[in-house]
Amino acid sequence: MARELYAIANFLEAQVTLTNVESDHDLSKVDPNAVVHTGGKDGNYCLIPQCSGPEYFQDHHMLVEGGRVKVSSPWPCGPTMRRDTGSITA
Repeated sequence: MARELYAIANFLEAQVTLTNVESDHDLSKVDPNAVVHTGGKDGNYCLIPQCSGPEYFQDHHMLVEGGRVKVSSPWPCGPTMRRDTGSITA
């Protein structure tokens, strides 16, 4: 599973916000139709939380939300987003 997040793309019509419950440094706001580098604490990337079971989710996850979308990670297989509809599937 991936452990580092370098960028986030927003293909929606509303601004989205990336948060990480493990680090306030990972906060990123992404305007519509934009790509933003996720610098994290050291300016290089965000660490994706390791969540080995549902009991750890509350304290170890990332969240992307904005408009009508709210998606959290980690995902078992990774999410995919359709650019044409903005729908997200895991």
